[in-house]
Amino acid sequence: MLLRFIALLGLAIWACRCTRKQPKNDIETWLEQHFPGRFQVRGTQVSDPIRNLSFQVKKSLVTEKADTAVQVEIIWDKRAPHLGIDQLEVEEMMARAASQIKDARAIYALLQSSGFERVNVGIWRGNVTLLFYDTPTPDFRKTCLKNLEKSAAKWPARDKYGLAVYFLEPHLYQKEDNPVKTLDFWRVPPLFLPYASVYLHADDPIAALNIPSLANAWTLHTESKALSDFVQAVAQPAVEEWGKKHLSKPITLLNRWTYEPLKDKTVLGLQMKFPFTYGTLSDDAPVDGCIGGQFLFDTQTFSTLNLCQWGLY
Repeated sequence: MLLRFIALLGLAIWACRCTRKQPKNDIETWLEQHFPGRFQVRGTQVSDPIRNLSFQVKKSLVTEKADTAVQVEIIWDKRAPHLGIDQLEVEEMMARAASQIKDARAIYALLQSSGFERVNVGIWRGNVTLLFYDTPTPDFRKTCLKNLEKSAAKWPARDKYGLAVYFLEPHLYQKEDNPVKTLDFWRVPPLFLPYASVYLHADDPIAALNIPSLANAWTLHTESKALSDFVQAVAQPAVEEWGKKHLSKPITLLNRWTYEPLKDKTVLGLQMKFPFTYGTLSDDAPVDGCIGGQFLFDTQTFSTLNLCQWGLY
């Protein structure tokens, strides 16, 4: 009888251990243990499984509940003690993110007071990054730098960040969107990049920059949708038409082209080369010649066509 009682008691204890709910080993539980009620997790995904050789390493977008614009990305590992997270490091990351959001909101207010309306701002890769949803005409680029100089002079954080400016297609502007962009917007790769036609980068602190001197620092974004559309709609047809008029045989353009910036840095444009074959298009079609031309961004023209030598610039 006693042995049966002991056996039943042991079985009951084992059953209790099996059914007892084990604490979760995840980022939500860790945050609630160390920062009760303060943070929320917006999303989690696997972090670079090839480099980490594991699907157990995750990265989570974490926000302050009091201000959801304050965001950080925390990398954690389910196999590591305490998920491999350091509490003090999380505090420092959050403090830094809060400071950056405060700085971004301040420069946005200054830009608005300077007359800019269709602009978004944020801190990305150490730069205050401005997204203008306007056509980057020469006059507007000049006005942009002039007003930016005035705004930066009043910005207390001008010695903390470099400068990046992008012009995006105007139809993408959404007035109802938050103009101060947060980490979830800037996570790599940013979705706005294919729609940026012109940009400039200056990594020195804004306080040390001579902003008007950046007038010739604008750069064409050669991976943009706008440039790709221009090549297909304007440049390639112009090359084909030039070939019909100036060459003795019909040509077929190959599925590639190269470019280099114009030597005159005061002009925004590209020197382009389009190789062709006299045969039919195929993977091993020979390059029988090349036609070059000049793309001018501000006039959206492609001209000065001539025969040239094929090869990378």
